[in-house]
Amino acid sequence: CGTVHVLTFSDPQPLISNYCVSSFNSGGMAADISAGGTSSLAAADLELVAGGIPAGQPGLFYYGANQVQVPFGDGFRCVGGQIFRLDAVLADAGGQARQVLDYAAPPEPAGQITAGSQWNFQFWYRDPGSFGAGFNLTNGLAVDFVP
Repeated sequence: CGTVHVLTFSDPQPLISNYCVSSFNSGGMAADISAGGTSSLAAADLELVAGGIPAGQPGLFYYGANQVQVPFGDGFRCVGGQIFRLDAVLADAGGQARQVLDYAAPPEPAGQITAGSQWNFQFWYRDPGSFGAGFNLTNGLAVDFVP
């Protein structure tokens, strides 16, 4: 279901790792989520990247504390519990959507990202060419945040 991108430091456990599954979309691809940068709050350089999205389609990154795998739309919801949505973005001509996390401006106070916390991210997107619900999702991305 796509490429898995893992960032590690001196700790043998990955700080950023994929989980859950994604389903094929109308373009014949299973969209995936990855990250550029680090999970360091001080560096403030974590960029969420979703690939395999139908070009020009809107979507949004969202996050929550729990990992689940529940059928939703034409795919699976991989994030559970209270959900925090980031601003909508459009997939570019290459089928990628990107968003840099702004730790100083969470969607709401309960969604504040702090050192020592783990959050799970996913990208939801419109897929009007599908023969189902008309929307789909990437797999999930777990991020352990460090100072």
